[in-house]
This record gives sequence, C-alpha cells and structure tokens, in this order.
Amino acid sequence: RLASYAFSMFARQQAAGRVLAALLGIWLGTVLLSGAVAAVAFLVMKQFNPQIPTLAAAREPWMIAAGEIGRRGFKMAGYVQLAVGAGCLLAAFSAWGSRSGVPRAPRIIGICALIVSLGLLASSTWLQVRMNDTFEQHVAAVRANDLPKADALMATFQGMHPPSTRIMSGMAISVLLAMIAAACPARPQQAAP
Repeated sequence: RLASYAFSMFARQQAAGRVLAALLGIWLGTVLLSGAVAAVAFLVMKQFNPQIPTLAAAREPWMIAAGEIGRRGFKMAGYVQLAVGAGCLLAAFSAWGSRSGVPRAPRIIGICALIVSLGLLASSTWLQVRMNDTFEQHVAAVRANDLPKADALMATFQGMHPPSTRIMSGMAISVLLAMIAAACPARPQQAAP
C-alpha cells in the first residue's frame, strides 16, 4: 500500500510539474506577444498616419491610436498574467513541495525564479496602472486642446517606458528559468521498508 501511495504521489507531482511548465509557457508567451503587438501597432500606425478628428490637436495622432491599442493589449495581457501567475503558484506547491522528487537544484532555482517573476508581475501591474492613467489624462488634454499639459503628461508617460521595458525583460527571463526548472523530471522516492 505504501508503495502504491508513493507512486500516486509521484504521478501527481509529475502532472503538477507538467501543468506548471505549461502555465509558465503561457505566461512567457503572453509577455513576449504583448510587447510584440505594441511594437507592431506603433509601426503600422506610423506608416498609415491616420487623421483622427477627435485628436486633431495632437502633434502625432498616430501615436495616440497606437498607444490605445498597446494600452488595451497590455491590460488584457496583465489579466492573463495575474491568472496564470496564481495558477503557477498553486502548481508549484504541488510540483516542488517538500516531498517532491524533483532534484534540489532545479527546485530551488524554479522557486526563486517564480518568486522573482511574481514580484516583477506585481511591479508591472502597479506601473501599468500608472501608465494607463497618465495616457488617459494625456488623451483628455489633447481633446481639450491643452497642449502644454498634454506634452507634460506625454513626457511623464515616456519616462515610465524604460522601467516598464526592464520589468518585462526581467519577467521574461525569470519565467523562462522557472519553466526550465519545471521541465526537470521528478524521480520517484523510495518507499520506506
């Protein structure tokens, strides 16, 4: 019976490890694709240079149009990352728990990388709220034809871009490390005689 219990525990840990690796893959894909979508939106909007009547006062209305696409994309990606991050935390407890058959080094690396990823996700979420608020204020100032205020808000918004990019890059790296650690196979533990 004890051997049967140990095998079923091992099977659950293996399944949890696979679920964890899959969730981390979704998280990594979300981070990478959200950045790619924003980059493409800016390139395409700059090429098309749309003239938007409600933003006639804007120096570069294409930038606001692209920014709105990016803002909505990052917002959706943020929701996905929060849900997947919570799922990763639950799966990690099962896959890397104290009785895990995963070798110690990958387990420690995975746990540390997941903690870093969750911390960066919290930072990213906080910064995204600030960036979204600043962007919306910028658009409102443009629509009100208050260009000095709009310019100041855009400068503030652009000042938040470098930290945002660093956070996303760090998150991509730490999620990838956690994903590699989650892919390390568990070994069945020997049942006590």
